[in-house]
Parts: sequence; structure tokens; C-alpha cells
Amino acid sequence: MWFRWFVLLRLPISAVCLFGYGTALSIWDMGPFGGVFIVGLFFFLAFVSIRLVRFRRGALQLAGWLLAVELVGAVLLLAGGDYLSTRTFNPVDAFGVAVGVVLLWVLPNAAVLYSQRAKFTDQKQKPGL
Repeated sequence: MWFRWFVLLRLPISAVCLFGYGTALSIWDMGPFGGVFIVGLFFFLAFVSIRLVRFRRGALQLAGWLLAVELVGAVLLLAGGDYLSTRTFNPVDAFGVAVGVVLLWVLPNAAVLYSQRAKFTDQKQKPGL
């Protein structure tokens, strides 16, 4: 039961991380393609979250991809926001943000998902097959 709450409570932070792609796409002036890309990312977030809540097979692999996409989005959000205001890119700041996101967001999420991996296996298989 608590795992479902975990999935639901992580949605707002995931959404904020995905808004980083919007920052990057506004820098690159992608237009309507950028909007479609952002909407696709949010559909991916919803798809993975639903699969996690329902304990579907393959959901953990998709959650790993989602964590990677969120990591890049968080770096784009903070480094891109800095670029929009100063018109300079600081790779040290971007690396610091990446390390912070890995330590404070990705690793705790990965630990919780790894601890729940038994719920995602197919218990209906016969032993030996």
C-alpha cells in the first residue's frame, strides 16, 4: 500500500524535473515540436506511474529510464535557467546539479524501486519452467 503512495507523491517532483526540457526547448526555439515533445514526456510519466501502481511486468525498467530522463531534465532546468539569465553556460554548476540530483533523487528512488522488485515478478509461472 505504501508503495502506491510513494509513486503518487513522487509525481510533482518528476513533473518539475521534466519542465527542464521546456527550458531547453525554449532556448533552442523549437516551436510546436517542443510542445509535442513535452506532452509526450508527461504521457511517459503517466504511463510509467500507472504501470508501477499496478505492479506490471517491465515497469521497473521503464522507471529506470524515467529516472534517467528526470536527471537530464533537472540539469536542463537549472543550467538552462542560468543560461537564460546570464547567456553563459557553467559546466561546473551543471555537474554539481547532476551530482545533487543523483544523490537526493535518483538513488533514493532506485533504492525503493529495487526493494519492491519482488512485487513485479510473475508468480504464476510454474517452478522449473
